[in-house]
Amino acid sequence: LDRHMKMIRLSGVGTLSVSWYPPGMADDEGYPWNDLIPLILDKAEKYQLKVNFHLEPYRNRSAANIVQWSKYILRQYGSHAAFYRYQGKGLFYIYDSYQISPEQWREQFVTNPSNKAEAFFVGLILKSADCP
Repeated sequence: LDRHMKMIRLSGVGTLSVSWYPPGMADDEGYPWNDLIPLILDKAEKYQLKVNFHLEPYRNRSAANIVQWSKYILRQYGSHAAFYRYQGKGLFYIYDSYQISPEQWREQFVTNPSNKAEAFFVGLILKSADCP
């Protein structure tokens, strides 16, 4: 990991986007990622890199639990020096965000605008009519 972070830094990259699954969940390889995050953050800090989170399509994912898990990530890792912030907020990429209905997204971010207070969420919009 140390060697990878050094190579990333030498390449000129400044921010890493790390795939993330909630605790106890994993990708098809079966390895839980959440336990690796502290080590990744520490190694990134050593090379003056920043880390943001790419929320994968975990089991039973919804707009509501994405918001809740993002708050968990902010509590757990948000104070780390390597945690990426944009305009003072966390930044989360939502993989395959279109698999969640526009109505669910509207409920979380239009009906409850306070959910946008701590973070930016970047997803994929397939139809402009679906924009909240």
